[in-house]
Amino acid sequence: SSSDNIATAELLRVMQLLRQEQDARRKLESSVAKAEKRLTQARQRESSLRSEVTHGSERVEGMRAEYDLLALELYEVKAGRQRAMERKVALGKRLAAEAVEREALALQLEQERAAHGEATEQRTRQTRAWEAERGRTQRELASLRTKAGAAAKKLDGR
Repeated sequence: SSSDNIATAELLRVMQLLRQEQDARRKLESSVAKAEKRLTQARQRESSLRSEVTHGSERVEGMRAEYDLLALELYEVKAGRQRAMERKVALGKRLAAEAVEREALALQLEQERAAHGEATEQRTRQTRAWEAERGRTQRELASLRTKAGAAAKKLDGR
């Protein structure tokens, strides 16, 4: 029926959204892992540079430039991580909204199925009542025909 087709289409849409959610989560987790690795590497390089600065004043200017680059990269990594976390929160909100929508659709489908079952049951009861009434009418008609036949025989017999 059309409600089943609608429910099937909605179910397919929900399954597609779930696949998209899984893909987005994998990408997000990969992005966060890469950002954390880069952050760890940047911190290690920062630590190494600080050590070199205290031990070698002839390379101070070059190390400062590299340090500045690393600080910028660290800032970019942190900003990227923040954006990734914001995307994760937004995805969580969207998934929650979709879960509510799926629940509403499931409830609607259940109600439509129940209403369809109730209508079918009512139709069956009406058909049975009609068939019972038809049976009574046919029995009454047969009885009247029998009585009419008997009355006709009486009249012919006189």
